[in-house]
Order: sequence, then C-alpha cells, then structure tokens
Amino acid sequence: MNETRNSSLLGKITVLVVICCCALPAQAKYGGGTGEPNDPYLIYDANQMNTIGADSNDWDKCFILMADIDLSGYTGTSFNIIGYFLDWDDNKPFTGAFDGNNHTISDFTYTSTGIDLIGLFGYVGGWEGNAEIKDLGLIDPNVDAGTGYYVGSLVGYNYGTITNCYVEGGSVAGNNYVGGLVGVNVGTITNCYSTASVSGEGSVGGLVGQNEEGTISNCYSSADVSGNGHVGGLVGWNSDTITNCYSEGFVSGTNRVGGLVGDNDGTISNCYSTGSVAGTSDVGGLVGHNDEQYAVVTASFWDTQTSGQATSDGGTGKTTAQMQTVRTFIAWVSCEPVWTIDEGKDYPRLAWENAPGEPITPQLCLGGGSGTQADPYLIYTAEQLNAIGLFPCLLDKHFLLCADIDLSGFTGTSFNIIGASWPNVFRGGFDGNGHTISNFTYSSTETDFIGLFGYVDGGDAEIKNLGLIDPNVEAGTGNRVGLLVGRLSRGTISGCYAEGGSVSGSFIVGGLVGFSWGTINNCYSTGSVSGTSAVGGLVGVNFLAATIIDCYATGSVTGNENVGGLVGVNLEGEITTSFWDTETSGQTSSDGGTGKTTAEMQMMNTFTDAGWDFVGERINGSEDIWMMTCEGMSYPKLSWWQPVLGDYFCPDGVD
Repeated sequence: MNETRNSSLLGKITVLVVICCCALPAQAKYGGGTGEPNDPYLIYDANQMNTIGADSNDWDKCFILMADIDLSGYTGTSFNIIGYFLDWDDNKPFTGAFDGNNHTISDFTYTSTGIDLIGLFGYVGGWEGNAEIKDLGLIDPNVDAGTGYYVGSLVGYNYGTITNCYVEGGSVAGNNYVGGLVGVNVGTITNCYSTASVSGEGSVGGLVGQNEEGTISNCYSSADVSGNGHVGGLVGWNSDTITNCYSEGFVSGTNRVGGLVGDNDGTISNCYSTGSVAGTSDVGGLVGHNDEQYAVVTASFWDTQTSGQATSDGGTGKTTAQMQTVRTFIAWVSCEPVWTIDEGKDYPRLAWENAPGEPITPQLCLGGGSGTQADPYLIYTAEQLNAIGLFPCLLDKHFLLCADIDLSGFTGTSFNIIGASWPNVFRGGFDGNGHTISNFTYSSTETDFIGLFGYVDGGDAEIKNLGLIDPNVEAGTGNRVGLLVGRLSRGTISGCYAEGGSVSGSFIVGGLVGFSWGTINNCYSTGSVSGTSAVGGLVGVNFLAATIIDCYATGSVTGNENVGGLVGVNLEGEITTSFWDTETSGQTSSDGGTGKTTAEMQMMNTFTDAGWDFVGERINGSEDIWMMTCEGMSYPKLSWWQPVLGDYFCPDGVD
C-alpha cells in the first residue's frame, strides 16, 4: 500500500516538475534579443562575440554590439571566425547584419598558416551579397595568416556592404590579397579607413588587397604597406571602382607599386595620394600600372614632393603647395560636400572626418557671393557660367553677371544648359546686369528643353537685363527650343534680347523662348527661327495665362504649320503692344501681336503710340526702358544697351 502511494506521489511530482519547467522562459541567447532586424541579438562581451562564429545557424541573423569588447584572451586560432569558404561545395557566408553601434573591438588576434579567408569575419555576403557590417572600430588587431590568402582585419572576402568601419593601429599580414580592412572586396565599402600596417606577397593594400567587381568610396588609408607585386597605399589591385578616396602611408614593393593603387584595370576618380613610394618597376606616385584597355583615372592627383615620384601611370602630379590649394580640386565640387580643405595648411579631407577647413562646394566654381537675392553669386567668366548647370543645388539661387562673356569655346553639347530638364529646373534669379553672352552654341538631336536656360519654373524665377549675341542652337528633332529659354513654365523674363544667330528644332521653337507659360516683357529677338510646327519669331507657344508685353521680333521665321512672325501658337495667352517685322520675318501673320513694315518698325512713334517707355518719354512715371539709337535706320534697343562706337543716338562714328 505504502509503495503504491509513494509511486503515485512520485508520478505527481514528476508531472509537476515537467509543468513547471515548461512554464519557465527559455534561456536568453547571447545577451538578449531574437536575431530579427527589429530585435537583434545583443553582444556585450568577448564570449558572446566568439559564440557567433561557433554556430553557423545564426550567420543569417542580426547582431548589435552593446559595449566595447577586448578579445586579447583569444590567441592563435582560438577565436571562431564568422563565415567560411573551403570550396564551392563547402562554404557558409555571414549573410546577416552586424551593427557595431559605434563601439570598438580591441586586440583581435589570429595567427595561422595555410588557412584562407582570415578576419573577424572570414566570408561575408556570398553570391547574394546581402550582408551588412557597419559602425564598428577595430583597435590594434594582430592578424598573421602566414601563407594564407584573402586576409583582412575585419573581413577576408567581402560580398556585402561595409559602412563606417575603421582599423586603428595593429598589423595585418598574409600571402596574397591582403588588406588592412578587407582582403578582397566584391561588395561595397563606404566611409571607412585603416591605419594598420600591412604586408604580404601580392595584391597588398592599406585598406583592401584587391577590389574585384566592388566599389570603394569616401575612404582613406594612412597605413604603411609592403609587398612584392601589386602593392598600393589604398588598394593593391583595382578591377572596379574607387572614388573620393586618398592614401598617405609609406608604400614599398618590387613590381607595380603605387601611392594609391599598385595595379589598376578599373576606374579611379576624385582621389589622391601623398605617401612616399618605393619600388623597382612600374612604380608611380598615384598608380603603378594602368591597363591600357580598361583603366580610367580622372581628376586624381599625387604629391610629387612627398611621394618621391615624378611620374605615375595615371593621375596628375602636383607640388605640396598645389595639393593644399582648393583650386586644384575644382573637379571635386559637389552639392553635398564630400571633401573639405584647410587651404595652405593641409590636404583635402573627407567631410565625415570633421577635420578643420571649409567644404569644397559649388561656390568655389563661381566668382563670389552667397547666392541670395541680396548677395547673388557673381559670374565673371565662361567657366563660371558653365558651372551653374552642373550643380542642381545652384538652380534656386540668384546670380549677377559681372562681365561680357564669350562662349565660343563650348561646342556641341559641352555647355551645361541651366535647368536642363525636370526636376532639375531653374527656379532662381539671373540678372544680366546689362552685359552680354556671345556665341552661345548648342547642337543636339532628340533632346528637349534647349536654350541657355532649358527649363525655368517657379513663381520667383526671373531672368532680366541680359543680351545674347550671335547665339546658335540646333536642336534637330528636339522640342521646346529657344535661344534664351526652352520652356518657361512660370516666372518672368524682362529686358532681354537675342541678336543675330539658325535657332532650329522640331515642335515649339521660338527666337527667344520656345514654350511660355510665364511673363515676357520688354524683350526682342532678331535671329532666324525654323522648325516644323508652332514656330514663332519670339515665342513658339504662348500658353493660357502667359503674357507677352512690349516685345518685338524681326528675324526670318520658317516652318510647316502654326508659324508666326511673333508667336506660332497662342493658346488663351495675352499678347499686348507687341510687334513683328512682316518683311524681314517673311511672315504676314502671327497668332498674336501686330505686323509692321521694316520702315514702321524703325520709327519710334510706332512704339510710343502703343505706350512703350522710351528714354525721355516718362510714361506713367515709369523708368526709361527703350531707346531708338538712330530712327529710320535701326530697331529699338533696350536702354541699358550701349553702342561700342559713335554717339548715343546714331552709329555714325562720331565720338
């Protein structure tokens, strides 16, 4: 009986224990979290960090570092590297996300020989390339892979994305494909740097050993690098893209040795190097060897004095003083500053470094000012004018022309049209200040919105007091074409003219403006205009609430349909007190405006009777806008226009 009762009691206790155990929460993994993107595994200490590499089932999970970690307790090969590749049938990459959370891992040590893919992470991303490592710093790593290939302090072989990571101090050594941060990169590396010393046999770089079908941008290396062949201060061998990077460490090797890149068959742009470079053959201040067929190096420089190298197989050599002068780096200008420079004191630095100095911004391409209406950007040269259309961030700013400009040096499509297309339209203000732009030339086909200004849109957009002399626009089958503006959606054009010069296009072509939905007043055009349809001496199409006031056109106008001496098509727009020359235009009609003979167009009373404000007339208290330089011999001119020779009224040669 007692045995039966005891047995029954024992059974009940067993059931109770099982129930209680089931009710207890499962033991937390790592320092907490579930490994999901919104609830990553938490890593607080070295043991938890080492545990990641012990369980490949977690290599597709998300992790976040919660504290600075010291790995000095792991020596030799005792640390579990995260991700491996033995062969195509036996490999497992890390495909998850590791957020360093702006913490550091110090004293990562790994010593081996004959083992490939060495780093804190061995193999990252795999073919899918969807892994991410970010915001992590390595302090004093010590990696010696002996005869191993694909060696870096952070990653041995990377297909993923690495952002805001760095290596400070320490050393990295291996046989081939050895880098201070990454051995081989087939992914993306951005905003990273390395100061660790790097050594190896071939494809050895201060940041990356080999950049193979990958992108490296906004990075630098100050590492000392040594090797045999394909040795570079930033990258040993580049087969893809390096942009906005620099190196400044000592580089030494035997063959194909460069201050930035040892061997290049990819693209290098907006980069520089300053470190000393030494080698036996194919040695260059910036690049040791450039592949003749595939390599491209643009806007990149090296310091001929500090490098000890007068030549490079790519790039442009500069003195130390030039390398510390902002004008050297005009080609690096961008709307969102990538670079800064403390001129005369230091080389350019990446903006994210927060080094002393000023941003290298579009303002450097201009002649002064701050771009406001009260303090406009100043334009003195053709190069400064051409810079406006290059940078979208300038298109809502204000400009003041401070000199007459000749654009004859720009042919084909080399001039940067200001506001070329939507959404990069011109919304600011351009005051010609009584100056002229001569020989504006643009030749293209199948391109719309062609003119000095392509697309103008904005209630406050304004172009005024500007003259175009002998412009020539050939737009082929392009639409919305004008010598001054291709499309004026909103805004105002006043006190402007185009004199002389075959604007031609297909649909909607005008001597001054192609398509107008804004306001044009006190303007004229004398150039010839040709197109297929909607062709006008001044405006191709005047649309809805658009207005044309006190304007004229005299140039020849030709087309197949909807052709007018002043306006080709007026769709409910308003055209008042405006004229065209019926003789010189070859057009007896226009969809708006009043046709006059040449003799009538050269009589001042034709215009004053219509209410135009001429010098000395003072109509309704307004300012003098027009003048007749020689009645009966010329058409009206804008009052800000000044003849080169002769007196104010007649071009008769009298001083």
